[in-house]
Amino acid sequence: MNFSLHSFDGHEGSTDREGYLGNVLSFVREAVKHNVIISFRLWNLTQDNFTNAQMNRNRETLEVLEREFNLDFRIEEKVVPGSGVKIAHNVYLNQDHEFQWPSLDAPEDDGKGFCHALRSQAAVLVDGTVVPCCLDGEGVINLGNVHEKSFSEIDVGEDALTLKSAGTVNITGGAAYKAYDKVFQINAAGTINIKNFRADDIGKLVRQNGGTTFAVNMTLDNSDISNVKDSIMRTDSSTSQGKITNTRYSKDKE
Repeated sequence: MNFSLHSFDGHEGSTDREGYLGNVLSFVREAVKHNVIISFRLWNLTQDNFTNAQMNRNRETLEVLEREFNLDFRIEEKVVPGSGVKIAHNVYLNQDHEFQWPSLDAPEDDGKGFCHALRSQAAVLVDGTVVPCCLDGEGVINLGNVHEKSFSEIDVGEDALTLKSAGTVNITGGAAYKAYDKVFQINAAGTINIKNFRADDIGKLVRQNGGTTFAVNMTLDNSDISNVKDSIMRTDSSTSQGKITNTRYSKDKE
């Protein structure tokens, strides 16, 4: 479990650092008893280490951690930006350069990257809003709220992935629930291999773009699929193929 301790300084109006850290540490004391691994994050350094030293960046927070875990060293002496240090059993701390949150107002970033949103993760913001990815700190893609319904009732499966250009996609593990239209959208020729996947209450698992004739090959293996309203794979192309192996399908009685 990660705690972004730099969020205290990033939140306007934050004044009680000791109280904030006290609440976090109270939780950590109980969590480590159950073998939960804790990572404290301080991602607020500048690129200039001399400036960091001049600003005494994070010293107050580090002093609280040093007292809590009875450390006989200053954390700055051990930690390396971009890496981390173990400060107790199952408890780690890492510092890194300041993290820039994505924003609709920020300049467009055309760099290549990959996001695991709704494939292997989702995120819950502090107000209970469920978003596909933890980078959506402003809750732009609002899937629901855990204070209003349980997480399992929130739609976290719709359009989890779209194949936009020809290629092969391998999906191992993951789950999708309440994707009322489809989970995977295929807009170009290619292959999609799905393994060890769980889906429930969905319209379609794989949907080839309607009216297209390019070839799509789908394999579904060792998965658990239930309550499909339309089809596991839907296509209008006579050249597309699907193969299902070692997979259980079930449907609740109406």
